[in-house]
Amino acid sequence: MKPNLISNTLIYGLSGTLVALIPFVLLPFMTRALSQGDFGTALFFSALTTIALPFIGLGASNAISVRFFQLDTNKLSNYIWSCIFLNFVSTFFLIFIFYFSHTLFSDLLIIDSSWIYLSICISGFWGISQSCGIYLIARSSPKLYFVINALIGIPTVGLTIFLINFFGYSWQGFALALFVSHFLAAIVSLAILKIEVGFSKVCKEYVIDSLKFGSPIMIHSLGLALITYFDRLIVSNFLGIEKLGEYSVAFQLGIILSFIAQAFNKAFVPWLYGNLKINSMESHLKIVRGTYLIFLLIIVFVLIFISLLDFLIIIFAGESYRNVFNIAAIISIGSAFNAAYLTVINYVFYAEKTLELSLLTMSVAIFFIILSFILTPLLGLIGASISFAISNLLLFLSVWMLAIRSYKMPWFSMKLFIQ
Repeated sequence: MKPNLISNTLIYGLSGTLVALIPFVLLPFMTRALSQGDFGTALFFSALTTIALPFIGLGASNAISVRFFQLDTNKLSNYIWSCIFLNFVSTFFLIFIFYFSHTLFSDLLIIDSSWIYLSICISGFWGISQSCGIYLIARSSPKLYFVINALIGIPTVGLTIFLINFFGYSWQGFALALFVSHFLAAIVSLAILKIEVGFSKVCKEYVIDSLKFGSPIMIHSLGLALITYFDRLIVSNFLGIEKLGEYSVAFQLGIILSFIAQAFNKAFVPWLYGNLKINSMESHLKIVRGTYLIFLLIIVFVLIFISLLDFLIIIFAGESYRNVFNIAAIISIGSAFNAAYLTVINYVFYAEKTLELSLLTMSVAIFFIILSFILTPLLGLIGASISFAISNLLLFLSVWMLAIRSYKMPWFSMKLFIQ
């Protein structure tokens, strides 16, 4: 790797981590400042926001990363603002749908409907900053990409602590901090796009094209969001808000490997695609050896992590959450499978098998929801964590099988062990 490529991937990884690790960074503060019930509600609100995110723009913004290299400046401007238009339309559509159907979900929702509207707005703002981020990555502007994510991560942490400590807010302080931070990031994102590509008209053909490209990815992203967050709704419904607080602590600790894997993946993908482009047996053997090495490192990491987990629970959450060890350990195993999945999914993207991937992911998500409905009432929080681990194992194995079918690689060649 060239030095600037190394620094860029580090910045991209750090940028993504700034947003992904918000609940983890706030964990020591919120577990001590809030009751278990209020902490669980805060993470419930965050989960709703993340589940709604795939619907924003219907995945259309993902097309920007490809069309950036295919369209001239004027057409690219039209394309980007067509995607932004879809973000706004889908946000208002989600609000409209929830307004007329919220009574259907009343048994699953533990917060007032006014906060659900706020959650959808946050997702809408997040969709705008994501669209800008996709453009900035394609344009190779890691520093501006970092700024966008820093405007989400840093104010969220600071405002949450400020609102809870000095204004007496409970979980609502976290929700309001998310709203302000994502709104700020969205405004700055729109300003960056105005400066970079200028305002432009919305084109019907680009709206249709971006939807065709992004819809399968939207289904895939929705499936992932359901696998990662839908169990919060099930836990709160069957076990109560106090147990949701315990589960949220265990989940935030156990899922840390997935966050590390997401940051690493941004550095791994350029190396992988560069070697796939060479398309020789030697490069393919090197890739598979590298992938297997990553699998080995994941196993080593999760074993070390579980051995330190009791200590980490005390440090980050406090003695009152010490009983979540077994739950967090099982979730960390599921997180390891998720990290392995992130490694093999890149082959599927390279082969452009996004439709097959979306159907597979949604199938696993449905299996996860059904399994959670069965095991959570039966086994409590252990059942919820087992559902998460089994579903991520299934996701990893099924996506790996899809990768094997999608792009021929020497996964089981004896040449792997011969120099």
